[in-house]
Amino acid sequence: MAGLFVWVFGGALFGGGIWVFRDAGHFYYPLYQFTGEQLAAGSPALWNPYENLGVPLAANPTSALFYPPTWIFALPIGPAWAWRLYVLGHVGLAFGASYALARRWKASPAAAMAAALSYAFCGNVLYQVCNVVFLVGAAWTPLALGAADRMLRTRSLSAAIVFGVAMAAMTLGGDPQAAYHVGLLAVLYALVLWRWQRGGERVASSQKPGYGGESTGQASRSEVGNSRARLVRKAVRVRPVLLGVAAGVAFCLAAVQVMPSMGFTRISSRRSSDVPRSIHELLLDERSGEELAPSRHWSDGLLHRRVDRAMHHSHVYHFSVGPWRLVEYVWPNVMGRQFPVHHRWADAIPSEGRLWVPSLYMGIVPLLLALGAMRFRSGSSRTVWLSWAAVLCIVGSLGWFGLGWVLREVWATAGGDYQSLPVGPPVGGLYWLMTVLLPGYVYFRYPAKLLTVAAVALSMLTAMGWDQVFQGATPRFRRNVRLLGWLSLAGTVAAIGLWWFAPTVFRNVPANVMFGPLDSRGAAGDILLAFAQTTAVVFLFSRLSSGAKGQTPWRQGAVLALIAVDLGSANAWMVPTADAELWRQPNWLAERVEAAARADGAVSPVRIYRQPAWLPPGWQQVDSAERLEAVLHWDQATGSPKHNLAPRYGVAEVYGTMIPHDYQVFLWYIKHRGGGTIPFASDLAAVGVGYEVLSSEQLPAADWIGGAGQGGRASLSAPAATSLWKTRKAMPRAWLAAEVEVLPPLESGDWRTLWRRTAEIFHPDGTLRDLQREAVVEATAEQLAAAGVMMSKETVPAPQDAVCRIVSYEPTRVEIDVEATAPSLVVLADQFSPGWQAEVETAGQGTRRAAILRTNRVMRGVWVEQGKHKLVFRYRPVSVFWGALLSVVGWSVVAGWGIMALRTRQADEKIYQLDA
Repeated sequence: MAGLFVWVFGGALFGGGIWVFRDAGHFYYPLYQFTGEQLAAGSPALWNPYENLGVPLAANPTSALFYPPTWIFALPIGPAWAWRLYVLGHVGLAFGASYALARRWKASPAAAMAAALSYAFCGNVLYQVCNVVFLVGAAWTPLALGAADRMLRTRSLSAAIVFGVAMAAMTLGGDPQAAYHVGLLAVLYALVLWRWQRGGERVASSQKPGYGGESTGQASRSEVGNSRARLVRKAVRVRPVLLGVAAGVAFCLAAVQVMPSMGFTRISSRRSSDVPRSIHELLLDERSGEELAPSRHWSDGLLHRRVDRAMHHSHVYHFSVGPWRLVEYVWPNVMGRQFPVHHRWADAIPSEGRLWVPSLYMGIVPLLLALGAMRFRSGSSRTVWLSWAAVLCIVGSLGWFGLGWVLREVWATAGGDYQSLPVGPPVGGLYWLMTVLLPGYVYFRYPAKLLTVAAVALSMLTAMGWDQVFQGATPRFRRNVRLLGWLSLAGTVAAIGLWWFAPTVFRNVPANVMFGPLDSRGAAGDILLAFAQTTAVVFLFSRLSSGAKGQTPWRQGAVLALIAVDLGSANAWMVPTADAELWRQPNWLAERVEAAARADGAVSPVRIYRQPAWLPPGWQQVDSAERLEAVLHWDQATGSPKHNLAPRYGVAEVYGTMIPHDYQVFLWYIKHRGGGTIPFASDLAAVGVGYEVLSSEQLPAADWIGGAGQGGRASLSAPAATSLWKTRKAMPRAWLAAEVEVLPPLESGDWRTLWRRTAEIFHPDGTLRDLQREAVVEATAEQLAAAGVMMSKETVPAPQDAVCRIVSYEPTRVEIDVEATAPSLVVLADQFSPGWQAEVETAGQGTRRAAILRTNRVMRGVWVEQGKHKLVFRYRPVSVFWGALLSVVGWSVVAGWGIMALRTRQADEKIYQLDA
């Protein structure tokens, strides 16, 4: 274990590096550094004002604000070491928890070590270092499954509470879907146990009355003459009740995260109930005013006839695992390595799609042992449960590749028009069934996440198979091992021939936009190494595991060393690092933004527009072994989130975990006006955007001027093919609007309705409304009265000598000085969102609470009378308060239960060991 750990993570431990690829480098590390700094300053980062006009950070599970291990970033140890300890600590937890679970299930120490190695260092877990919230979920999964097993087999209330604690930890750590998955596995296990009990399998708990946290003697005394206590005790031994208790505990403990997230989901793009359709039809409907019938909406959504990639219902199926990728379980990296140089020849497969993990490999020896231990009908209930769990999770990970996809492929092969079929690709698949049948599951994304659950099931089967093989493998198992060895040897010979003709064979593989053209020799080399490595490992394993029943310890140790070498050579490349100093170097855009803020004397952060998912076009033509470092520099220098958090400037368009649906439609609308890609400067200026980062070959839509640091004119060199533009007429971040138009609030969240309302507000007659003079408020008469808005039929001239100036701008607090010459609406160009409160302190009149009105579709507005005022916005979401209160009570109760449970632990262990 130590040798493999150093092999894989030596760059971080001894080389001063941190993980650079994917979300590890540009998302989680900057985000956790930001939240740690806020926490150290005594102000938890409940709100992030630097994305999309502001977003509720506390409501986004990926921020992990309420997960105690993330608080390490508030300690004075430096963000790089905090990041290393956080990541490596969870890798260690995954290893230790899987080892402990295997041992608890009566595996030998060597078998448990094999299970732990295969789990912690398999592709589906190890690569989550690059997406750390899912590593957190993977780390807690073995503990959760162990508690679920104990809860259901012994009907233990104590184990149900532990199960709930594990699910709460997953949720607080940023992976609520993992908690959902282990809950589903617990339900599956309960069904398996129910079937086995009906078939006569003996379960100890059902024959031991009084078990549930107290000794049998204590239970007997409490039940004497107390029928109510007897009924309660009997009820908590019912498995559905225990499952409900575990779910309730998990909800209470994680309520501080769950309740804000539920509130944000209701107003985010994930909550949009409209059926996804193509952007072409979107524009046709917008022009004609026609809409589909509700029944057509429902059927189209269910059958996925048409899917618009911008809608959440399409993102649900992103990162589906193509069925051809299952060969990666047998031959490591046989599809080609993805980075830093492009070897992935599988990109030529038309349906390949995006990769959640670049390799599924868990070690060929653990896989063979797991497959040998699988039982789907006979055997112990635990084995049957793990076998079905592994298979179902792998099938579920196929996602988009359902029966509808198979039908469409067959139809297309036969020469038919697959677009005419009445069903879409995911229909009929397991993941499609989960989104249709399971409550709330459609709000999650990415089927490939199920492979992490499959990994823990396969690793536990590995432990079971280990002890079976080393106690005497069956002839069938040995034949299968040798067959795989000879098959891999044949593949090795074929791959040697392929290497000579690789440039011709792989000539049609497309270039990768990030890693450049395919290295055909490198791709052929990966294929050769895949077959050769499996050949060598399989034949060595066959030799080491042969012999009489009861192998000597040195043979088992040698097999463990073989597994470690196999996993290290196959998977260590997936967690690359770069020097931590690269994250602290100044960059071109940060310097320009800071200079602009100083020149303008602005208190609020500068806000820029940066088109998402944009990379230098030259990268597609040239490969580089240092491409990952170049990607990091590019993201920093062009404002790719979350690299804007350290220099504290805002980015107007960020698509992350969740985005307010009203604002998403606003972005779609203004991009459509600009031609589909780049909005007009005037539209962006209306929400406080003053700068735009573009390719030097790309011109802005309109109303932009240069001279703000184009190309190499800045003191720090700009990235190649990059320029910075400034708007001609930047709107202030806060102003007074003397005229107010009132529109009724929308009753529908349908994006077409939001689109039309956005056009009505910003371009009522085809031209941009003068928002500095006239604001548009969406409110009822009661809301207007509560806000103190007094509407006049006469046109009020714009207040020439009025003052509206931001004097303090913090993530959760904004203070504005106002001198109004007439009753006016204070408009703040920040996101309108529940949880914000406003107070107005008027000279000579004291302080009063003020209602915040939805203004200009996505902004905040507060009505003030004539005079001098100090307006203060504070972010105090009620959902966080009540969630925190519920969590504090829940954790207090669990802590008290833990102290009391220590008294009965010895009796619990005795009963459990007898059952196991």
